[in-house]
Amino acid sequence: MAIEGLVNLRLTSESPVPKANTTDTKYIASIPTPSLEVSEVDNLSADKAKQNKQDVSVQYESTTKRDMEKLETKLKQLNLGVLRTKNILDSGKRESIKRHLDALRETVRESNELKRAAEAAKIELGESVEKINDWNNKTDAKIELADVEIDQLESWLAEKERSEHLVAQEKQFNVELKLHEKRMKMKAELELSKTATELTEALRHWVKRNPVVSNDREREENNRDRRKLFNARGEEVKLRGCVYCGDTGHKATQCEKVIDTSERKKILARRGLCFNCATRTHRATECSSKASCQHCNKRHHSSICDQRQQNAEGERKLMTDGVSGDGVFPVVVVTVNGVKCRALIDSGEGGSYASAKLIKMIDSKPIESRVQRVDMLLDSKTTRMEFYDTEVRALDGNFKMNVRIAKVETPELLTINNPNYEKLIRDYNHLGNVVIDDCDTKDRLPIHLVLDTLSIVTSPRKNIATKREALSELAKIYDPLGLVSPTTLIAKILYREMCEAKLPWDGELCEAMKRRWEEWGALISKKFTIPRTLAPVHQPITAVTLHAFGDASKSGVSSVVYAVVQQGETKTQGLVCAKSRLAKQNLTIPRLELVSAHMATNLVSNVERVIGNYEVNGTHCWSDSTVALYWINGQGEYRQFVSNRVRKIREHSNIQWHYVPTEENPADIGSRGGSTVNNELWTNGPEWLSDPGTWPKSAIIESSPETNAEAKVTKSILATAITRDDDRMDKLLEAHGLRKVTRIGARVRRFVNNSKCPISERETGPLKTAEIQDQYLWWTKRAQQDAAINGEIEKSKVQLNLQLNGEGVLECRGRIDGDYPIFLPQDHLFTRKLVEQAHLTTLHGGVAMTMAKIRDHYWVPKLRQLVKRVRSDCWGCKRFRVQSYENPPPGNLPTT
Repeated sequence: MAIEGLVNLRLTSESPVPKANTTDTKYIASIPTPSLEVSEVDNLSADKAKQNKQDVSVQYESTTKRDMEKLETKLKQLNLGVLRTKNILDSGKRESIKRHLDALRETVRESNELKRAAEAAKIELGESVEKINDWNNKTDAKIELADVEIDQLESWLAEKERSEHLVAQEKQFNVELKLHEKRMKMKAELELSKTATELTEALRHWVKRNPVVSNDREREENNRDRRKLFNARGEEVKLRGCVYCGDTGHKATQCEKVIDTSERKKILARRGLCFNCATRTHRATECSSKASCQHCNKRHHSSICDQRQQNAEGERKLMTDGVSGDGVFPVVVVTVNGVKCRALIDSGEGGSYASAKLIKMIDSKPIESRVQRVDMLLDSKTTRMEFYDTEVRALDGNFKMNVRIAKVETPELLTINNPNYEKLIRDYNHLGNVVIDDCDTKDRLPIHLVLDTLSIVTSPRKNIATKREALSELAKIYDPLGLVSPTTLIAKILYREMCEAKLPWDGELCEAMKRRWEEWGALISKKFTIPRTLAPVHQPITAVTLHAFGDASKSGVSSVVYAVVQQGETKTQGLVCAKSRLAKQNLTIPRLELVSAHMATNLVSNVERVIGNYEVNGTHCWSDSTVALYWINGQGEYRQFVSNRVRKIREHSNIQWHYVPTEENPADIGSRGGSTVNNELWTNGPEWLSDPGTWPKSAIIESSPETNAEAKVTKSILATAITRDDDRMDKLLEAHGLRKVTRIGARVRRFVNNSKCPISERETGPLKTAEIQDQYLWWTKRAQQDAAINGEIEKSKVQLNLQLNGEGVLECRGRIDGDYPIFLPQDHLFTRKLVEQAHLTTLHGGVAMTMAKIRDHYWVPKLRQLVKRVRSDCWGCKRFRVQSYENPPPGNLPTT
């Protein structure tokens, strides 16, 4: 115990004593106890202790200030790194993201160390606990922002590694699957191609063509047998052998002892043989043989051709042989130029081969290309092959080697097509009916053979943790007829909420979503069973009636089809198929009801098409929406969304539409989601379905604000007809040109205006441009009014998007803002006069020039025809286009 400032402790022992924890009694007991002497308390000692305490306090304050400045610097650096995180993530560069993650982690670690040091200094200075806690909370909030970014970066890197791993697994699986399919195909072709007798005969021919010699003694015996031939008199004839080595077992072109071409030429010259036939002692220029070189078609022997030696390297034999039964193949996984693949090791092969797909993946260029001869069982084939230099590495990187591989173009690795395969098919056509008991089957619904029922049995996992697992479990449900679609709709709604929450694929789900998924798992796990047949009685079917129900809600849209089958006096009704899907968001309920009606129409039409062997006596569709029924049965014009679906529904004229109350509509279950087990309304439909006399009464379908909300807004353009008793203006325009008529009209208009004004305000002098433009505008409106009366504007209104401008003239509006052309009818007199004026303005220009002048301000349908008519009636153009008269033939000379 220390009594600071009151007593002085003096150790009698000279040795230093280590500091020990006060709670460790054993350690305290082991320390030698020094002798203490207590002196009197004097004023000098107290002042000295106080001075020391003040020095320590100043030292702590300076230390705290330095730690705080360092901490603030680190926090600013941390904030800068947090701001840069989004841009680095958007770049998608893994190395940059890793470096940024490491930097953030190091900055957070250093910030925590400085924070602890500053906190310790504050405690030593005696600051209050409340101030220290507030300071800690503010500092932790800044550091937690960096922790959030660090978690985001780690999640991105983990997701990236997981996706790359999945892609690699998928590629590896596809490669293995294709190799397995090729191996099984080779095995099947070899097993079915030939019988035992044919295979033996083919092998005998092949061995005869390619003899297998085990040693030199056997080779010598074979050669000795070949030398002995006997003619008809029984005399032995000596065979002519190789001219280079003297061996009679092979020809000169097949000699393997003397290979060099120049050496062969020296032997022929030394022995005085012909360079063309290598037989008689004459010169090549005097040779009577018509044979030529097999390699270059020149006049010399094939064994001394220079091209023979170049092609000798390419004459390797590529053979493949299939084996019956299973076997273990020496296959290793390697990387070829960085591409992971499987390699088959063949110790008896002299070359290496790769598929065309692998060559395409490594993106390498061929080193050389040469012709090779490939022998098969029944025939041989010569093909051109490309060779590539590659580097083969082991997966661990401990071994590598450079290999020259040949590219195989055919799909089967190390095999080529049999040229006699089509001939074999023709000769053994009866083998085409052989059934192989190894056919693939599609998924089918389980059928109970005794009870004759269809069942939907699912067992999804109830304890999912991520959105990926939820989608996987949802995709496993096989329900092609939609028998349990109301139940699966619940899971679809839940999955949509996961997507709207923007949860990551492998992010943890909240407890509420997990609980709702478990409830759905318990609901879907129950077995749903319906009768497999809709005609249970062993009697002919006399009538079939189809009924489709449609309904919609904010969550989903559903349609369900039932069939009423009559067999004699017995009527049976049951579920045929159904469909439920998520409702499109931001659509009103009436529109969704119309979508359900359209879906019901398509579904019942598909059912009717499938059961085409039975005559359907009636097709009925039911809906509980009076708005949708009004649209379907009405004759009004609606907006595009409603109009398109109503048109498609009305294309099925054989369907009759009826109203059904909501509580008796089975599609209501499918649109909201629910259980289908032990639900009679869903399984069999309404009870009154088979008896038309008990059908619900038709509701009064009238116009309502909901139906009028989708009505197409139409505007009456120039609805008022203007009648003219005596059309003097058209006579004036017909008698004069457009320029004169517009000036006459401008003068008349000025006279009328001046008559109404005082003398001081009257217009005088020459005509102004505005007055002439007003006349053009008046004639344009007059022409459009006549076109509206004739119905020409109504025909072109939608196609040309005609709209009124600020002056009350119809313009052809487009998607690009600018000067829109004014619409003019083709057959109006003003339009013709306008074209005549443009023709004269362009100095009797051609069709294209006149059309360009008109289209500067106007748009006239079929303008080219009108310009051609005006140009053909132009007297000035006729004078230049007319053909001159030909001179008459000269008369006869006068006679005497």
